[in-house]
Parts: sequence; structure tokens; C-alpha cells
Amino acid sequence: PRQPSKYATWNPRSSNAKRNGGFNMAALARANGSFRAERSTGGKRASMSSMASTAASTASRDRAEAPSVGVMVRIRPLVGRELERSREADPCLEIIDQESDPESDGESNDSASQNPRPTRRATLRIGGEGGQVFTFDRVFPEGDGQEAVFLDAGKPIAENALQGFNASIFAYGQTGSGKTYTMQGNEKCQDNRGLIPRVLEYCFAGLEKVKKQGVTVVAHCSFLEIYNEQVFDLLDTAPRSAGGAKSLREDVKRGVFVEGATWKCIESMHEAYQYIHQGAEQRHIASTNMNRESSRSHSIFTLSLEMKFPGDEAKGMLETTKYSRVNLVDLAGSE
Repeated sequence: PRQPSKYATWNPRSSNAKRNGGFNMAALARANGSFRAERSTGGKRASMSSMASTAASTASRDRAEAPSVGVMVRIRPLVGRELERSREADPCLEIIDQESDPESDGESNDSASQNPRPTRRATLRIGGEGGQVFTFDRVFPEGDGQEAVFLDAGKPIAENALQGFNASIFAYGQTGSGKTYTMQGNEKCQDNRGLIPRVLEYCFAGLEKVKKQGVTVVAHCSFLEIYNEQVFDLLDTAPRSAGGAKSLREDVKRGVFVEGATWKCIESMHEAYQYIHQGAEQRHIASTNMNRESSRSHSIFTLSLEMKFPGDEAKGMLETTKYSRVNLVDLAGSE
């Protein structure tokens, strides 16, 4: 390993120095010059070593430049009695600034482009003129449908999973704000599919492509619920009174996991939909003033992918395996 050269030392209270407010300014200048010279040469060597040991693709570089955490806001339309009240009151929420999107809003899920869509940062003002101002990575106005939410919030997550990176989406908000609709959608209407089915569809489409290249693919899913600080398995066919709550455990290799959680092997979207419906039917719900069927628990749908790429002895390529997990979380009402 490279041994860094010794930097010139600086004693701010040196007795034999020309004092400027008690500091040795000449020694400070020499120390700064030594540090800059070492940083410029050492930095080049370090970057060359990193490039030699890591074969980074263009997609990986684009992903590294993109923010690792994004905060997006979805504004749902007013419904029922909210519309009646809104006729007598001024709007309390206003989008005062939003960057334009250079890409077409009608982009298809099967787009050949693998580059992440540029983020459209937006600023919201709450409370009318003179109210509080907040800036987010993306704001979906009332007119944006499920497809727009998937393209900006779900598609980058699915692409990361296919590249072997873990990713998560959390839907957070008060009761009746549309969290479950955004995550699961309405199964009776194809256009109203939520993030969970759309992310799965995109992942399975990508897995079918790599299968044709000789890659072995294994996909599993789990569906958990956190209710009253207890973890339940939504894919467990045994009655809850018999199975009870699951326990959290921690392992050096596996990290934090749920002991005894059910993992289902899925080979098609048809099987995935079956498990989504099975878990959704077992969630705790209750009627509230905001929602007749309000989710009273947190739900975590997890997709686990394992992709084994064959090696090539002629080219000196070893067999490699990529592992990734996607956590799709629908939180209970924040109030």
C-alpha cells in the first residue's frame, strides 16, 4: 500500500515565529502547500487504483451520481365532503415552482432506455400567501395517474434491483391520503395498478430478458404486517390465533430478519398477484372518519432476487451471482 508522505507540521503558538495575532502564518502556509501537493498526487493514484479494481458500467456511474434517497409528494384530488367545503375556502396547498420534464409523460414501461429519469424538483407552499414553503424531489399534482408515479418513483427502484442493488419505497401520510391506493392500486382497473404490481411487472420483464442470455433466476416474495408493535405473516395460511406474532432475530450474516417468515417462490406475475391478494385480504383494517376501510397496520411486501451469471473459462470470466431485495412499504396513518 502507498505510504503517505509526512506533512509539514504547524505549531500555531511557535515561540520563534513572527507572531500575527499569536499564530505562525508562515508555518501555516507551508503546511497547507504540503497538504495540497500530497492530495493532488495521492488522489490521482488512489483514483487510478480504484478504476483498475472496479469495472464500473455507465449505468452504475449514472446511478452513483443520482441521489440515494428521494422524497416525493403526491397530491390526491378532493373527494366527497371535501369538495363541498372547498367551495367556501381558499386553497391551502399550491405548487409555486416545478422544473419541467424533458421526457415525454407518455413513456412506456418497456422503454429501451435504462438511464434514470431526471428528477423534477418542486416547491410547495402550504397555508396560502405567506405560508410555509417546502422543496421536494418530485411533486405529483392531482392530475398525475399511477403510471406517472411509477415512472419517477417505481421504475428506478426496479432497475436498481435488476442491477443487484437493494432498494425500498415507503408510502407515508395521514389516513385517507391515498397510501394504499398508490402502493396497491385498484385491481379492477388495469390503469389503476399501484406501485407493487408495476414494480413486479417491470422486474419480471427484465428477468425474462436475462434468462435468454443463460442467466439462472430465482425470485421469492414475503408479505409482512406490523400491527400493535407485533409482526404477522400475511402469507401464513394458518389462523392468526394459532400462529401468533412472529419474532425478530438478528444474525451476523443475515442481519435483522423475521423468524419463521413465509417466503414464496414466484415464477410469474400470475403467482405474484395471488400472493398480493392473499396478503391484502388479511390486513387489519377499520372504519375512520376519513376512510371506510383504513389500513390500521404497516405492510411490507419484499421481493428477493437471485441472478446467477455463467462464467466463461475462455475469457477468464468467473461465475457471478447478484442478490437484491426490494421492500415496498405501506405505512399506517401517520396521525
